[in-house]
Amino acid sequence: MNFLKKIRLPALTLSAKITVTVTLYLALALTMLTGMIVHLQKQTFSIKARESAATAIAELSTALFNKWRPQAPVARNVRALSAYGDLRRMVFENDFLAYIVFQDSKGEVRYIAKSLPEYVWMMRHTSFDPYTRRLLAMSGSAKRTLSSYPEGAVTEYISSVKGPSKEPLGEVRAGISEKRVSAAAGQLSMMTMLKIAAVNLLALVFVALVVFSLASAIERRLYGMHRRARQMLDSGEPRSDADNVLVHLTREFDELENLVTSLKSKFIELAITISHEFRSPLQAIEGYADFLRKGCAGPVTPLQDKYLKIIGENAERFQGFIDNVMDLVRLGGGGLALHPAAFKAADVVSRAQELFAKQAAENNIRLKTVEPDPGLQAYGDSSRIYQILVNLLANALKFTPPQGTIEIGFAGNNSAVEFFVSDTGPGIPPEAMGKLFSEFYQVPGAQPVRGYKGLGIGLALCKKLIQAQGGAIRAESEPGKGTSVYFTLPSKPRMK
Repeated sequence: MNFLKKIRLPALTLSAKITVTVTLYLALALTMLTGMIVHLQKQTFSIKARESAATAIAELSTALFNKWRPQAPVARNVRALSAYGDLRRMVFENDFLAYIVFQDSKGEVRYIAKSLPEYVWMMRHTSFDPYTRRLLAMSGSAKRTLSSYPEGAVTEYISSVKGPSKEPLGEVRAGISEKRVSAAAGQLSMMTMLKIAAVNLLALVFVALVVFSLASAIERRLYGMHRRARQMLDSGEPRSDADNVLVHLTREFDELENLVTSLKSKFIELAITISHEFRSPLQAIEGYADFLRKGCAGPVTPLQDKYLKIIGENAERFQGFIDNVMDLVRLGGGGLALHPAAFKAADVVSRAQELFAKQAAENNIRLKTVEPDPGLQAYGDSSRIYQILVNLLANALKFTPPQGTIEIGFAGNNSAVEFFVSDTGPGIPPEAMGKLFSEFYQVPGAQPVRGYKGLGIGLALCKKLIQAQGGAIRAESEPGKGTSVYFTLPSKPRMK
């Protein structure tokens, strides 16, 4: 296909170039297919000729078996065979047969069922070479090739014939004219090629129209992208030559990629700066709220203690939000360090359960663990797995009503460990499941039973933390019956 690469079509548009290239490839494929069809057709003719020779030999052999009597005069036997109408009709209707004859055991031609004048010398050629004689002696049949100019080659099929008493009568020889077979095959092949060429031409025109239509639509879209990319970069007008739209588009995508990389870097810097600037005031707010609640600045009334507690909780909540945002930023920029190692799944689950045990009891929620194998080990960053379980438990506590149940646990084997957090909350609508782990996504209409509605960062962070450790996360939910979140980690390091 290298010759196609050397074709230069500077005057054509992108859609025209695509159309010409596809059409050329299709034309080449159809030409090769046509050649294969013609070749198979010629082979079919050869098989048909061979089968016709076998049929003629079988018919003449049957006639000899029924009509030829070695003790009778030859003239009588010939008359008996000549009256065999089915045989004569069959052999004369066979255009491929140059001759079919019977020669007796002495090698004399005794009966000619059919012969063409130009092949008489072959028909009279009765001497067999030693190889042919051995084949006749062993298997009773043989094949040989005779040829002369200008008649061409004749493939002769020979079969031994026996009489009713198993006595040998001689041989039947049928000659197939290769010239006639080739002529008939060539004539049919030419007709076939003309028909296929007409169909191919219609197919190429149809395909060219379809490809040109699709390529034009693609070209318009590419030019639209080119125009929008140019406007995004410098508000300039794009070049109007559609022939080079891919070159321009590639260059503009490179510029956009550089721009996105630069913006991403600046965003990370901004996020780090904001985190640093907010962290100190928040720590001060939490510290002073705790300082006041302990009565270090004087007695505190129950109402004041309530308000100070709310201040401290919101400062802590905001601090957690900043930490989650920073983790997302670091994950996106590849700057979050993970320290995978083998750890006991039960240890991490127990730590997370203990963190929320008091809060669950205060809200009349049953919090229980499921640990089928306390010694089961997982492979990952245990501190990040703990962070994921804390996020999932915090969500479950927000939406589980009093008298509800939250389960946290794991199950697994020697290849993988699956952690889960399940609740009996209001559940999630099916249409929201596909977006559940998207950044800043909140389920429409979902209102927490307690606490504040989040910003849609927790689940997105959980997903990225799991994927960064070679695991997967999924959720199952049924409205009115609760939600279960599962995530899987390998039990051992994966082989690289």
